[in-house]
Amino acid sequence: MDAIIKTFAPLAIKEVTAYLSKKSTSPTTELAKAAAEGNTNVVKSILSQDHQIDLAPALVAAASAGKMEVLDILIDPPRRSRSENSRHKEKIERTDVNVWSQHITPLIAAVQTHHVKTTELLLEAGADTSMAPEGGETVLHIAARMGDLEMVKLLVEFEADLEARDGWGNTPLLSASIWGHPHTIKFLLGKGADIEARDLKGSTALLLACRHDCVGAVKVLINSGANVRVRDKKGRSALHRAIAGVDFIEGINAKVKEDMVRMLINAGADPRVRDNEGKRPGDMVGFLRGGDRVKRLLKPGSAPHSRERTPAHSRHGSRTGSPYTDGSRNSHDISRGARRDQNLSPLAGDVVDGYDRD
Repeated sequence: MDAIIKTFAPLAIKEVTAYLSKKSTSPTTELAKAAAEGNTNVVKSILSQDHQIDLAPALVAAASAGKMEVLDILIDPPRRSRSENSRHKEKIERTDVNVWSQHITPLIAAVQTHHVKTTELLLEAGADTSMAPEGGETVLHIAARMGDLEMVKLLVEFEADLEARDGWGNTPLLSASIWGHPHTIKFLLGKGADIEARDLKGSTALLLACRHDCVGAVKVLINSGANVRVRDKKGRSALHRAIAGVDFIEGINAKVKEDMVRMLINAGADPRVRDNEGKRPGDMVGFLRGGDRVKRLLKPGSAPHSRERTPAHSRHGSRTGSPYTDGSRNSHDISRGARRDQNLSPLAGDVVDGYDRD
């Protein structure tokens, strides 16, 4: 994860301060440059000379770089103490932190660069957790997607919407499931996230975790009562998605598929179910390297404890509820996540190459 952070932070800062490379000496440009560098003296000097200056670029630049002292200067009057009970009462006049610059807000900039304290400062100053680029992610989506559990907890504390939707219909729980962050998934479920929420293609968190070969996420979702017999709009079950997952073409080690199939069958998944094209899960096993063991598991009665099982969603009546990432991803999940992160833009609204469009 350290490698990802080292890649993400410079990219985010570069995006929000890209215009600084232009040959401009405007006060707005100079203020943003000073904010990104954390030069409080220059920031104070510029503000004392021009009270009508556009603060948005400077706010985003400071948030991206985690320059809290600069943000304290830009936000006027100073932020309230978090211990006050008047957070939701009428606010006194202050700098509006809900502004856009280079397609992101200061809060989005702080969250996607893992600056928890900076995020807290902005939230206390009135930052809106629901703001997102058109068709893009909210800050809770971003934190859940990155597996930044500390950030997720902070955003939920400030009443971020657990059921907010991005352009693909994903809730934060669905985003965490796609990217394989079991601790984040467990926390969101414990706070009341809908375990059966569906994206635009009818996929639930369990279907997406199976699709993206996230064994740890699949285990948490099953243990939390996810419906193992759910189907998407194409009639595909969790077993279909587990076998023909995102790493299907790459020839993923069949052991990963085997683990997921065994968990699903033991929880009550039906290997005989057909999708809208009439295919059973076992029909795709022949394309899997080392898939013989998986094929044997799909034979009726072959999986341990698979007979007359009650589906997991009927057995479980309740949900259970650092460093940046979730800690319990298996080695395959980590390599898969690192491979995908290379395709991610730091802009929250960008479409990720290779996203599950099937």
